[in-house]
Amino acid sequence: MKYIALFLLLFSTYQLSAQSSITYTEFKKALLNYYEEDMISDLIKLKPELESSQFWSWDVGDFSGDGYPDLAFVTKDKAVSGKNLTVTLVVDIDGYLVKVKEFKEKYVELPLEVGIAIKENTVYVTNKIKQFHWNITGWFVENGIFKQRTKYRTEKYTSSVTKESFIDYSKNLAEERIVHSSSGKISQINKINYYPLFPEYYEYQSGIQEKREFKTINNVQSGAYYWKGKEDCSFQIQLTKKEDFLFATLEVSDDSLVTGSRYGTEDMVTIDFYSYENNDEGILRQFFSNLNKSTIQTKPIKSKKVQFTCKLGDFETTKAYIETPTSTEATVDVIRTNIGYVLYCKIPFSEFIKDFSKSSEIGFSISVQDADSDLHTEDVSILNTEEYDDKTKISSLLLKSFPEINQNSINLFQTSVISNLKKYGY
Repeated sequence: MKYIALFLLLFSTYQLSAQSSITYTEFKKALLNYYEEDMISDLIKLKPELESSQFWSWDVGDFSGDGYPDLAFVTKDKAVSGKNLTVTLVVDIDGYLVKVKEFKEKYVELPLEVGIAIKENTVYVTNKIKQFHWNITGWFVENGIFKQRTKYRTEKYTSSVTKESFIDYSKNLAEERIVHSSSGKISQINKINYYPLFPEYYEYQSGIQEKREFKTINNVQSGAYYWKGKEDCSFQIQLTKKEDFLFATLEVSDDSLVTGSRYGTEDMVTIDFYSYENNDEGILRQFFSNLNKSTIQTKPIKSKKVQFTCKLGDFETTKAYIETPTSTEATVDVIRTNIGYVLYCKIPFSEFIKDFSKSSEIGFSISVQDADSDLHTEDVSILNTEEYDDKTKISSLLLKSFPEINQNSINLFQTSVISNLKKYGY
């Protein structure tokens, strides 16, 4: 019910802030509680039409993460007829109010249906699509890049059932749930933990996570009794592609390495790929396709697993090697570190997918086996990218770019950088 609570919070926030519109003079007076008058005058320089606009919703708070108040507001130009509103997002950069995004929204019955709230370094924009159908979109700034963080959508699926869709771009997580409106009981939930696959040397500035970290008890698939915390065993993964190969880099924390055990219990990494019997479209593709439809996600059924097992060697005489289902060009290399090891794995796409050119995604998971002793074979923990206590979550490796997750980002310092480059003759 977290997203419903967020929806109610946002709706009540902007509704209470203004039961009707206010003028620019009233808006300016309210802003004097947060900004100096010369900073407020920057708004008219950005948008001269504000002096004759109606302000229907606004909020002040830090969504750029620098500790200084930023500004968001919704206006209607008196000179423009119709139900069009303008949403403007402004950040404080070095004492100047700078517009970072502006877009149009339409209201259905009342201008109050388009609202603003700034919470936890995120600015949320709420808008009504139709009766019982709402969107909430969250934006934030990270390392000077303004980008979309979340999108939440709720709609009435039937007279008694509500469909909720949520995507967190900062965590690469999509979720869909079916809720009984009267009781709040969830009858179905699907979660997609997706892994975008980008070319080598890709610049990660569009809201996509470069590395994913797995370090909690929820990631322990088995042997939780023997797992002592992230220092005992945890890992980060980074995935890239180059030509016809997938490259996986795992940074593993392991306080006691066990390799080449004669009893068969040792540290190792397993990479699994699987398809879905009932979903040729792809689970994330179906999720985005369903966003604008009254359709429920098909529950994926895993099948056709292809597994690659990476053995570490002994870091001395025996090199790391990979066990594969067939003869392959797959390779693995392992480097020992002061906190564990780093594993580099190279796998040809042809080994786990028939036609790369026609495929957009594939089921995917990685397991790290941690053996703390070569004598006690039962003292083994296995951590996985899929959470043990969440059977509703499916992991998907995105083989191609998805326009829906490559959100447009804005570099807040681009203008000044270009200006300085031109100044020095570039």
